[in-house]
Amino acid sequence: SYLNYRNQLKHRFPQYFEARFSEQKLDLKSSMSQIKKDEMIVDYYLDTSSVHIFTISRAAGLNYEEVSFSTEDRERLECLITDIRSEPSIMDWSYESMQAFQNENRLLTEKLIRPSMENAKHLIIIPHNELLYLPFEALYNGENNCPFQVFERSFSYAYSHFIWSKLHAKKSDEDLSVMVYSPYENQNEQDFLPNARVESSIISQFFNAEIFLSLEKASFFAECENKTIHHILSHANLNEQNSSLTNVSLGPDREKIYMQDIVSNPFNSSMVVLSVCNSGNGSFVQGEGVLSLARSFIESGAESIVMSGHAVPDYASSQIMTGFYEELANGTSKHQALSKSKKHYIESSSQMHQHPYYWAGFVLHGNDNALIQKEIPYLVIIGLSLVVIILISFWLKTRS
Repeated sequence: SYLNYRNQLKHRFPQYFEARFSEQKLDLKSSMSQIKKDEMIVDYYLDTSSVHIFTISRAAGLNYEEVSFSTEDRERLECLITDIRSEPSIMDWSYESMQAFQNENRLLTEKLIRPSMENAKHLIIIPHNELLYLPFEALYNGENNCPFQVFERSFSYAYSHFIWSKLHAKKSDEDLSVMVYSPYENQNEQDFLPNARVESSIISQFFNAEIFLSLEKASFFAECENKTIHHILSHANLNEQNSSLTNVSLGPDREKIYMQDIVSNPFNSSMVVLSVCNSGNGSFVQGEGVLSLARSFIESGAESIVMSGHAVPDYASSQIMTGFYEELANGTSKHQALSKSKKHYIESSSQMHQHPYYWAGFVLHGNDNALIQKEIPYLVIIGLSLVVIILISFWLKTRS
């Protein structure tokens, strides 16, 4: 029965049960207190003829807008998602084709990025239906050289407002311990990833990560328990017909990790990075969303996750990931770190490699705060202290 099903969920997957079925309500005041002045929560609901947009910001509070979304708009959305996921060739990514791509993109952007969002430098997107497959940073921004939203603002995503609020309230561990699992660095092995060794070694330099090249399933989860950041650099096998069969490979001739394995093992992680193709992709279930590997990690307790919506090329993936960790090591927030890394990749790439296929796949879900809190420089503290002393001295003299 349905009650038995709910009881099983409650006992086997308590964190998912709480997020999915909790009757705890969010009030506007608490939501506004969690976001910064330049941030906005944007909750979309897509029906047959309209997109309903709910926004929350400190300046404007809660607002609602209904925007017409025609059959042609849905077709544009479907085409854009397909284009983003399809590798371009020199033959079909000419200047003219790029202009045509941006013209269609611009029409869709006008529906989804509204004037009320103009001043927000960080949009927290809660997508719905087909919008679940869209990386919003690839939408149009009106600039001629690099006409993408990623140059206008940063983005992060959430499965629901309640889940975002719950994850955002968590504070990252002060003692960060990083695990990199990279089983495809041996060039003599099948499915060798040419840039995996560079990616894992650079991450290790920034965060003193412990690198594992091969583990059995039980050992993998045992090592995960002792770490607060998990970077998995491997291959995924996507099954869109039956998501329970979708898995991550632990390496050549090794076991595979299925979604059932992930949700069955508590993953109390500050951040999981799935440098794995299609880790955020999966079958769509009405009322639940996309059933993916990434979602399983959130259900298992991860505070945030970086995932890919399609098959990102190895070289581009490595460049974006290493830039991401460099920014994180400098105390940059997760959403800004990913955005800056993408912008750097685009600016240093040829016109063809500026196509969103190469950089838009990786997105951030969940807690978007910095892993490392920036410390106020010692000289700044001394300077501020001297200013305070001078002001107090002046005040005492005027009184006397």
